[in-house]
Amino acid sequence: MVKKILLFIIILISINSFSQEIDVASMTQKEVLNLVDKYIEEKDEKVLDVLLSLGTEFPDYKRLIRYYLDNSIELAKKGELEFALVLAEAVLYSDLENSEAQSLYSDIVDMQIEYKERIELERVNAEKKRAELAREEEIEKAKIPPEQIYADIITDNIKVYSEFKKREDSYNLTHYTTNNFIYPLITKNYQSQVYDGYYNLEPQTRTYTGQGVDVGIGAKLDIFNFRLDASGNITYVDLIKNLTKQISGIINISLGISAINFPIFARCGFFYDQYFYQTGTESDVAITFLPSPAIGLGITGLKFLKIFKLDLTSDFLFASTYTESFDYGFFSRAFLTINLIRIESVNFEIRGGVDSFIYNERGLLEHSEVIKIGIGLSRYE
Repeated sequence: MVKKILLFIIILISINSFSQEIDVASMTQKEVLNLVDKYIEEKDEKVLDVLLSLGTEFPDYKRLIRYYLDNSIELAKKGELEFALVLAEAVLYSDLENSEAQSLYSDIVDMQIEYKERIELERVNAEKKRAELAREEEIEKAKIPPEQIYADIITDNIKVYSEFKKREDSYNLTHYTTNNFIYPLITKNYQSQVYDGYYNLEPQTRTYTGQGVDVGIGAKLDIFNFRLDASGNITYVDLIKNLTKQISGIINISLGISAINFPIFARCGFFYDQYFYQTGTESDVAITFLPSPAIGLGITGLKFLKIFKLDLTSDFLFASTYTESFDYGFFSRAFLTINLIRIESVNFEIRGGVDSFIYNERGLLEHSEVIKIGIGLSRYE
C-alpha cells in the first residue's frame, strides 16, 4: 500500500512539473502526436509524461495508447529495448490493466535478460578460446628441441641485424653524395679589349689548352642540404713550350632547403685566377691576378630522364666592390652529366660543359669560355 502511494505521488509530481513546461491539454491531436514523435526520435523520457498528463479524457485516447504500443513493438524489433520498455511503461502507468502492455513489458524484459546472457556467454567463450590457443602454443613449443629454439633465435637476430644494416646503408647512400671528375684536355677561348696595359685596341683573342678537375661532397638532412665543391683549371698558350699559363679555381659552400624538393642552393666561397708570363712577354689581359670572395646561386644535381644531371651556377666576385677600377666580375658554370653505368652506389659518368669568366675593368671587357669534357665517379640518390 505504501509503495502504491509513493508511486502515485511520484507520478503526480512528474505530471505537475511537465505540465508547467508544456501545456499538453491545450494541444490538438495532431500536435500531441507530433510531440510524441519528437520525443521518440530523441529518446526522451518525457514521452511518458505526455500520456500521463492527458488522461482518459483526451479525445481518441485509445488511438494514442495504440500509437505508444506500436512504437514500442517497432523499437523492440530493432533491438532498442531500453526505450521500447519506456513506452510500454507509459501505457501501464496510464492503464495498469492493459493486458497487451503487460505482455509487451514482460517480453521486452525477457529480451533484455536474454541479450545480457548472450553477451556474457560470448565473452566467456572468447576467453575459453584464447586460453585453448595459448595451451596449444605451449604444447607446440614443448615439442620443439631446445637447440632448434636457439637456432631460431639466432636466425631472427641475424634477420633483424641485416635489415638494420640495409636501412643504415640506404640512409648513407640516400643522404650523402660525392662527385669527382677529371678533364684530361680542356680548351679555353679568350677575348680581351686590353693589350699591354689598358689600351683600347681591337679585341685580342687567344686559345689555351690544359687540364681540369672537379671534386665535391654533399649531405641531405631533414631541413637543409649542404654541399662543398671545388674546381680547378690549368691552361697554357703552348703546352709544349710552357708559354703563358693560367691557373684558376673556386671553392664553394652551398646551402639548400630540403623541403623545397628542388636542388637550388645559395653559395659562398673563394675564387682565384692568375696568369703567368715569361720574362719579357707583354700582358694581354686586364687582370693578371685576382683573388676574390664570391657569392652566388646554383642549381646543382638537377636530375631528369633518369640518367641526366644538370648543374648551373653563377658567382659574383666581391673584389669588384673594393678594387679600384674593377667594375664587376662573374664566374659561371653550365654542365651536363650523363650516367653511363651504375654499380650499387657508384656511378660511372661522363660530363661536359663550360666555365665562363667575365671581367670589366675601366669599361674594358674581357671574357673567356673553357670547354670541358671529362669522366668521373659519383655517389648520389
